[in-house]
Amino acid sequence: NNLFCEDAINIIKSQGNIENISITNSSSDAVDIDFSHIEINSVFIDNAKNDCFDISSSEVIINYINTKNCGDKSLSVGEIANVKIKDLSILNAGIGIAVKDSSKVTVKDLDIGNADICLGVYRKKQEFGPAYLEIDNYTCESTEENFIQMGSVLKLKKENSK
Repeated sequence: NNLFCEDAINIIKSQGNIENISITNSSSDAVDIDFSHIEINSVFIDNAKNDCFDISSSEVIINYINTKNCGDKSLSVGEIANVKIKDLSILNAGIGIAVKDSSKVTVKDLDIGNADICLGVYRKKQEFGPAYLEIDNYTCESTEENFIQMGSVLKLKKENSK
């Protein structure tokens, strides 16, 4: 609670299992995972001034994640990361999910309420390629259209209206 570090939790070059993460009031990113192989059961993040969850160059599996009040992105994935999420709930974010730079994200159930942009799938750094996002069940409420850069892929299996 009330963390004023660059990242409330920063996991680097690690592997293992985490049962629960709960963060409230982070002055920057809430969770940052780099170069790791991590499996997480549940995550709750409320009020991060920057990204709620940032993953780079990692393999991550998450069963349940709930984010609220993310200053920038709820979930930011980049630099050849591979992320699998069973259930993701987002409320109040600049961008719901951003998948970048040769990364792949699959989500079984996604519910986004009140985001500027729900989904962004793109190449940010020229040394990487396009990105891929696949969602089985998807509901979103946003003020702007999703951003899918040419060459990157967004695959929505079932889209529900909100």
